[in-house]
Amino acid sequence: VPDNDETAERLNTKVKTGAVVSAECKQPRNYKFLQKTMVLFNYCFDHFADRMGEVGLEYKGQQAMPSKERFRKDLTILAGHYTVTYDIMGNIKLEAKSLSYANCSESEAERIYSDVINAALKHVVTVGFTEQELRDTVDGLLRFA
Repeated sequence: VPDNDETAERLNTKVKTGAVVSAECKQPRNYKFLQKTMVLFNYCFDHFADRMGEVGLEYKGQQAMPSKERFRKDLTILAGHYTVTYDIMGNIKLEAKSLSYANCSESEAERIYSDVINAALKHVVTVGFTEQELRDTVDGLLRFA
């Protein structure tokens, strides 16, 4: 069973009924915390997309669309959790650390969550929220998840 609407939609559009698929199943150590982290990212993304939708950004004549995955990575980088790499042209690139429980400890995941809240307050949800209010909002949204 998909864990959220986004996963369900992705499965419905990419996997045809009756198709043979293989999957690797993993059970996260603390699913509720992972869910809370994803609710935080989704809430911040919605806030960001609403604000940026008014701007109407374009690139070479194409309308630019917001991406939840890009947003999650950018917010993680702004929170200070990244590795530094470089590309074929020698340009420095920041790669967001994975929030996968296979790639970070539970205490690191909690630190990332806290730092993402601070980054969100600084860069995304900039008007009228304290850290506690943002935490309470995420907790409130979880009640509906």
